[in-house]
Amino acid sequence: MTGDSEKRALIAVGTRRFRRHGDPLATVAFVEHDGVLYLQGDLGNYRRIATPPGYARRRHGD
Repeated sequence: MTGDSEKRALIAVGTRRFRRHGDPLATVAFVEHDGVLYLQGDLGNYRRIATPPGYARRRHGD
């Protein structure tokens, strides 16, 4: 990886816990609650939204 992507790379430190290069501890976690997946970390808190039907097929050009 080069450039900006190096700053975004996550290194696994557990099943759902991650850190960035240079961080001594996990700073990002993926948490599931009531069937909803959340991304929590120093960059903010985000909720996974449903993938529109057929999205993967369109994305790969099928």
